Amino acid sequence: MDRPEDTWPTSAWGALANASVSLHTSLPTNAWWENIVLGFPSQETRSNNIVVIPYTFDVAGDTAGLRVHFPQVVASDLIVQTTFDWRHALQLGCVEKVTDHYITQPGPLSVTLNWDVAAGVTSAGAPAMSVPAVRGSPYATMEYRGVRPVISARQEVTQLVVDGERLSLSSGCENGTSVHVEREVEIIFSGGAVSSDDTWLVFVSHPAEFLCSSWFAMERGEPPTPGAVGAWQSMPRFRLEAVRAVSEEEGGVVRAAMVNTCTSGTSNRCTKPGEPDDREDYAKLLRAHAEVYPTGQARVSYSSSSLDWIEDALQAFTAADGLTDIGTPSLHGQAEVAIGNEWSMKVALPPVSFGVGRPVREEMVADVNEALDEDVKYEMPKNYLRGEGDSKFAATRQCSVLFSAADRSARQLQRIGRNNTPQERT
Repeated sequence: MDRPEDTWPTSAWGALANASVSLHTSLPTNAWWENIVLGFPSQETRSNNIVVIPYTFDVAGDTAGLRVHFPQVVASDLIVQTTFDWRHALQLGCVEKVTDHYITQPGPLSVTLNWDVAAGVTSAGAPAMSVPAVRGSPYATMEYRGVRPVISARQEVTQLVVDGERLSLSSGCENGTSVHVEREVEIIFSGGAVSSDDTWLVFVSHPAEFLCSSWFAMERGEPPTPGAVGAWQSMPRFRLEAVRAVSEEEGGVVRAAMVNTCTSGTSNRCTKPGEPDDREDYAKLLRAHAEVYPTGQARVSYSSSSLDWIEDALQAFTAADGLTDIGTPSLHGQAEVAIGNEWSMKVALPPVSFGVGRPVREEMVADVNEALDEDVKYEMPKNYLRGEGDSKFAATRQCSVLFSAADRSARQLQRIGRNNTPQERT
């Protein structure tokens, strides 16, 4: 198949793309993290997000790095989906210029996002920034080496609490005021049309000096209709910028966690409309477990359960075979007779095949070929080649041709083999 250049896997796939070429293997399809490697990294938008649970991640923020969204559920009588307001995200990035992101260690429960410094990897042999995106973790985690961390948002800050001490926003976070952080920063955003009424906890692995800034900037808002231009408006900004770079050898970590989505009662996520939610117990839990974080490469273990009935017996009978029962028919097969107090049922699954165990009737071959003519000439659209469409639609049309051709070829070879003598086959 001829592939346009802009549909080939980009640098966002990292070494995975190179391994696929050298080993002649396919890249993952419909992986939960795949959306963040589609297209060119420098052109990614908030549509290139991945659902990490409970957060949604993307890399389309103001600066290079991770943008963390806390989605909410929207439901109707026909659908249930999660959505987010991109303006309410918290960003974890750095001051220095870094390369586009790329992934390593992809798996069913985790993937690692990486950024190198512009000149290459750090002297410690590790990326400048790495995000172990692990599904189910209540924290977003960024590892740093040799760069200055930045925590930023596009919201107005109502309160800033550093290591338990509330700062004055007029003097403690204005135009690059120096702030010393030992362990944590609690960031409370105001509720309203632009801000979210959210509270975030940010933890640092090492004490550090940050420059704190909170200001408003003029920018164009969301356009009223597609293709239109949004009006200029004043938008809030917040930024914590580390003064010194994290050690390349030792490294450092910044972790962020959503604590409360209804801090003052102005949010539409409040348990009771108009009343703030009390999340102090949850905040204590996050503080207690902030030091240890998962890095992926999950190991799955499981155990089996046993079923043993309490039984009684008629005195006139002395049979020791125990209980006899009939298992209920299920998707696993027909009902089986089970005798005894312990049941063990093994089901041998047949190999999965896309082929059909019987040939196409000879009188129908011409009709089948005619029906497949349209699929033979099918050209896959670019969005499918890039992995942006639902692969089943394009793949079904191509697979129907491939498997039909393979099936007919195999059966033709079988007939040739039966009709030829050994001498003729040699």
